[in-house]
Amino acid sequence: MLIKLFILTTAIVCSTAFAQTHTSKQSPKFVQLTDSPTPWERFKKNLFSPITTPAKYAFWPGMTLTVVLAKAEDSYSDPVQTEMWEKNPLRNSTFIGNFWGTMIPNATYYLAMKSSYWFGDNYNSHVRANHMAEATLYTLGVITALKLTIREPRPNRLDNLSFPSGHAGMSFVFATIVAEEHGKAWGIPAYMMAAFVSATRLNDNWHYTHDVIAGATLGIAYGYGIYYNRKHVFKENDYVIVAPIVCNNTLGLGVSKSF
Repeated sequence: MLIKLFILTTAIVCSTAFAQTHTSKQSPKFVQLTDSPTPWERFKKNLFSPITTPAKYAFWPGMTLTVVLAKAEDSYSDPVQTEMWEKNPLRNSTFIGNFWGTMIPNATYYLAMKSSYWFGDNYNSHVRANHMAEATLYTLGVITALKLTIREPRPNRLDNLSFPSGHAGMSFVFATIVAEEHGKAWGIPAYMMAAFVSATRLNDNWHYTHDVIAGATLGIAYGYGIYYNRKHVFKENDYVIVAPIVCNNTLGLGVSKSF
């Protein structure tokens, strides 16, 4: 019953991630056309992307749910976590979640996409790799700042870095990027794994319910917010192809531009 409640709660946070339209992706090989923003402009737009882009439709409900669960810590959040830890429903499978919540899958995706760009000349893979790197680092940075500021004790009392969950954040930002870049066929399993990661953090006595909801919310919000900025604000998929054309003994140039 507790696992069902947790999955239902997690679904509320991430449901809007699939409400976005998944457009077909192009694979340009040449330089983009738009002027690059300054590093400071890029930093500001990405930092606040959870509230300035359509990611806000996941961010605000998720943060509201986090506050509600934190306020109900004694009556709901703590008892749910304690009961799950005592019953240990996930048994020995939690090591999978512990691994998946690290940055290793994120880094593996980054290297795979970069390799596709380096060796296959696939510009879209380059964009995807940078998307994963940026979204992961912003999520990690904000979560770390909150941990060091709030300093909530963990359920196991090993340290004061419980809120929010870094494992939930890393797994949900990964899932969001996979969903946006590769569609639901890959995104749904990635979200399911992210929910499992979050459940393992309760099962292993590392986090409370509101910790993992907050981490999941930040992962989704930065994953989609930065994706939106790259596509619609920075327009990093815009490109131009210039190629020589020979027709009827006439030499010319052909120009193709993405829109």
